[in-house]
Amino acid sequence: MGTNRTSGIAVDGIGLSNAEKIAYRTWVYYLHPSSNFKAARTASLQAAADIYGAGSAESAATALAWTAVGVN
Repeated sequence: MGTNRTSGIAVDGIGLSNAEKIAYRTWVYYLHPSSNFKAARTASLQAAADIYGAGSAESAATALAWTAVGVN
């Protein structure tokens, strides 16, 4: 679990292996050289849903992590 110092939002961890899978799929299949942070959020949410399902704990944690750092 981690808490963002600015937003105060706490996010449960999903494990390094799960995060790596989401990050890899995000970078390989969804991001482009012109992608910004909002696009990265959208891409990582899609990647998490692809791998674990839209209603999964991993998808929810990914969304909450982006919210915690102020990317909505």
